[in-house]
Amino acid sequence: MVRTIDGDERRRLLAEAVWSVVRRDGFEAASVRNVAAEAQLSTGSVRHFFATQADLHRFAMEDLVRSVTQRVRVACASHEDPLEAALAGLGELLPLTDRTREEFLAHLQFVTRASVDEELQPVAAASFDGVQSFCRSVVEGLRAAGRTREGLDVEAAAEDLGALVDGLFLRLLVAPGLTDPDRARAQLRRVLLDLGPTS
Repeated sequence: MVRTIDGDERRRLLAEAVWSVVRRDGFEAASVRNVAAEAQLSTGSVRHFFATQADLHRFAMEDLVRSVTQRVRVACASHEDPLEAALAGLGELLPLTDRTREEFLAHLQFVTRASVDEELQPVAAASFDGVQSFCRSVVEGLRAAGRTREGLDVEAAAEDLGALVDGLFLRLLVAPGLTDPDRARAQLRRVLLDLGPTS
């Protein structure tokens, strides 16, 4: 029996095609025509799901954010210890493996494009807001588990953690001589441990 592909699956397939084109040829190459060719579909099939190229690009960004968010949840759930759960989740926000490095390099092209593309700006902003929100939940979770010092300014600590994640993200992608995955993980661990009670 012939297997049919539903609309959601087809949209995800097209999002993956966008990322493949961007990784290989850059953002400017991610036209409807090129994405259709990558997905082995007609341009008409792409237009059926996405009226404009901007719609296609926006969905690809949103789909990546959803994918990373799901990975963060799974990583956190795989650890009972709140510190290890936080580190696992934070690790999914960074290009620490070959696979995530390729993924986030493409995402960086989108974020850079969003600085001059009003269609993409809301999605880029939401992705950074999501990182900051997760950092806040990390600090709040450690506090609830009694793993932070008394009187800790949760909001300030979350902002500092978010800035560290953003900085490590860029360093790992564009200045790997300044850090590497093991050092990045160690730095995250030190920062979270520094939130703990003072002896």
